[in-house]
Amino acid sequence: MDRLQEKTELLVKLTRLFDPLRRIAEHPREYNEQEAAEAQAQYAYEYHELLRDFRTFCQGQPRHNYVRQYSAFQFGLKGMLH
Repeated sequence: MDRLQEKTELLVKLTRLFDPLRRIAEHPREYNEQEAAEAQAQYAYEYHELLRDFRTFCQGQPRHNYVRQYSAFQFGLKGMLH
């Protein structure tokens, strides 16, 4: 798989991860407290998989280290948990 295809797959996974939270943010009155809590719990569970995939992507190009980008991405995803 080439890097552009890997990047596209990561964007699709990111969209899937945030989609339930986005829907709640856009239409909060359509969701009760339990549904919102479930979406947050699902995010907390699934974001680790995306982080793992992004780390693999960041380390996948020979002689390159995207540690700054990974750190920023990780910080942003973890920020959603608080």
